Amino acid sequence: LTMATATVLNQPPSPLAPTATLPRPATWTHRPILLRTASSGEFQKVTYESSTTNINCGYPLGVPFNFESDLFQGKILFRVRGLGASHDKQSDEDYFKGRKRVFQTVIQGKFKKEIPVRDLMFGMESTKPLKAKPPVLINKGITALLKKVSPDVEMDLLSDTPFVLTTFAGGAQTIRVDNPGCEPDILSRDIQEENRGFGQLFMKENASSAKRKKILSNPKFAADYVFNDVMVYTFDQYDDVFDLAKYKMKFGRVVSIGMDRVTDEPHQVFAKTRGGEYLWNFEIWHERLYCKHCGEENQAADDDDQEIFVTPETSDMK
Repeated sequence: LTMATATVLNQPPSPLAPTATLPRPATWTHRPILLRTASSGEFQKVTYESSTTNINCGYPLGVPFNFESDLFQGKILFRVRGLGASHDKQSDEDYFKGRKRVFQTVIQGKFKKEIPVRDLMFGMESTKPLKAKPPVLINKGITALLKKVSPDVEMDLLSDTPFVLTTFAGGAQTIRVDNPGCEPDILSRDIQEENRGFGQLFMKENASSAKRKKILSNPKFAADYVFNDVMVYTFDQYDDVFDLAKYKMKFGRVVSIGMDRVTDEPHQVFAKTRGGEYLWNFEIWHERLYCKHCGEENQAADDDDQEIFVTPETSDMK
């Protein structure tokens, strides 16, 4: 990256909207969490059919809804384990049954113009310093470890505007590239990898997700691939560490960390170009964060949170 490119790539999002713009948690459709367009997402239009959902009290969870930006048009599905207020609780229970996963996001649609694979990034970015920063040596170790897994990763956890960004195609657990009309139902319990649509090294046979990640997270190889404006892309991402319903990161049966002890900003689901153009940008608030911002007593906090810094390892366990 040139210095100029890095400056644009690492530019923090616009400041979060004041807490006053958030409805009180008692009105949230999916309390204790609220899904909405991020404050830097004015570019994004969301539409869905519902006679029971107030858009000001959160977008649907458990069922897909449509969105559109200048660069992408499609639909998105959020599933959160243990969320009794889901729009399709039974479907969520069926999806999570027998799995360690606690959160899933599926995005499906078409790009409005061709975008180089290496140009599409995702991760986290903040307008505020972390409340629990890793020591310098541990930060260097984390960076080195992530560089081995994803050579294109860019990160800084110690600055006043911390971020972790890497190539989207090198990080998503499952990617499908289908001809229009052949794409899977995003409510499916199992979405299978299908990457022959990328062409070149993938053309002869459908590679495993692990092989696709290895190829497309390498800047040298990723530079040869694009997301075109013809095919339908499905991106399936899931997590077995970050429990959004409780707003904790869990490591095994013993250690859990309340994320409000690390940051006061909401969880992010976004993709953007290296030039800073967002394709989608959603944020998920938890009432623990609302309490932090408005100064109310945080009754949602648990006493068993471990106030230690832990380096999580993302699991691909089915």
